[in-house]
Amino acid sequence: MTYKVFANGNPLQASEINLNLMQQAIAVFTDATARDAAISVPVNGQFAYLTASDELVKYDGAAWVVAVENSPVTTEGDLIVGGSGGTAERLAIGAADTVATSNGTTVTWESVAAGGMTLLASGSLTSSILNLTSISADYNHLQLVINNLQTSTSTFGFRFNGDSNQRYTYAAFVQWNTDVQKSDPLSAPNNLEVNVGRDFTGNTNNSIKINLIDYSSTAINSIEWCGNRDGDNFGAVGCYKNAVAINRIASVLAFTGNYELWGIK
Repeated sequence: MTYKVFANGNPLQASEINLNLMQQAIAVFTDATARDAAISVPVNGQFAYLTASDELVKYDGAAWVVAVENSPVTTEGDLIVGGSGGTAERLAIGAADTVATSNGTTVTWESVAAGGMTLLASGSLTSSILNLTSISADYNHLQLVINNLQTSTSTFGFRFNGDSNQRYTYAAFVQWNTDVQKSDPLSAPNNLEVNVGRDFTGNTNNSIKINLIDYSSTAINSIEWCGNRDGDNFGAVGCYKNAVAINRIASVLAFTGNYELWGIK
């Protein structure tokens, strides 16, 4: 059926009324029974609206089919997904902290995978020892962040689990702009602590970030840290070799500054 645009003065034939007006309009019926009684020979592409079911249907050349699916959504947060037959179906809003997940065939709500950072401890110290005890073993890694750091001595270090034996080793560099100024050799564990920096005595424009990798391991615990000392960048790697998990972190000497301990999944 060719779509026709009428102009003023055109003669109007009965065939044009049937084809171009009646069949190009959307007829309204109560239901499919009333539609089929009125349209005994539908043509491909013909539309009808059924008020009882609130459906817009079309004839596809073989049968009447739904032209526009009604939205299955009933609640804020619902999603529309394809059903087994390709029809639109409602996926009801999931519980809190769940995400829509596909198994390659269907979509379901699943709990959010573990991840992110959790603040375990924080505070401010003034010429005091930091002593973090009973650290949970429920995380993969730990991160200790210290800002506005100032010490009264030239070195600044930490011990784990109160261990003052020779189980620590590290290699450090200090960077002055872009030139490495100093490097300590990485050797066998022969230190009494992890020395994470020097010369924090001049001002409070100092910061440090210490990462304890796989801290709950009973093998060697890897350590990495970086920071800024009055504009000078520095960084290091090291390890704590002991057959126990780390559940305590303590500074060897007193310091002033703000600290945060984070658990990382």
